[in-house]
Amino acid sequence: MICAFTGHRPGRLPWGEQEEDPRCDLLKDCLLETVRHLSDKGVNVFLCGMARGSDTLFAEAVLRLQEERPQTELWAVLPCRGQADQWTAADRRRYRRLCGACRHVILIQEAYTPQCMMRRNQWMLERCDVVVSFYDGGKGGTGWMVRQAQLARIPVISLWEIVNDPSETVNPA
Repeated sequence: MICAFTGHRPGRLPWGEQEEDPRCDLLKDCLLETVRHLSDKGVNVFLCGMARGSDTLFAEAVLRLQEERPQTELWAVLPCRGQADQWTAADRRRYRRLCGACRHVILIQEAYTPQCMMRRNQWMLERCDVVVSFYDGGKGGTGWMVRQAQLARIPVISLWEIVNDPSETVNPA
């Protein structure tokens, strides 16, 4: 079985770039618990668009799970070559490290176009059995992917409410 992830970049995260924020730590814990639960249910391939922000945190959670369960596969689904070219040097190093740890790196298209991110999301949706999201309810590519998954009756596990209301518990579908 296959899981795809969708989530926000730092500009839409409640903590922005501040990964030492307790809410970011909570998201990291929730991501690991969620991918572990999905692995227990038979998911062994995790698709990630490899954007900055929550995609990066998801990829790192999958790699932590892979340490426990070597059959776990992280696949990078890149919208275009050079996705990280304009990022900071630290973010590019992190990106390269994560891509290098992936079982497969899928390149959707060579050059950037305004549609390449949506094409990447569509590619993941066409192959997944479940979506994990960190989505604030607003507009954009994350919202589009969540709505398309719902229309296709693909289960969506949302972590937004759990991280932003810690009284919630992680109870993935």
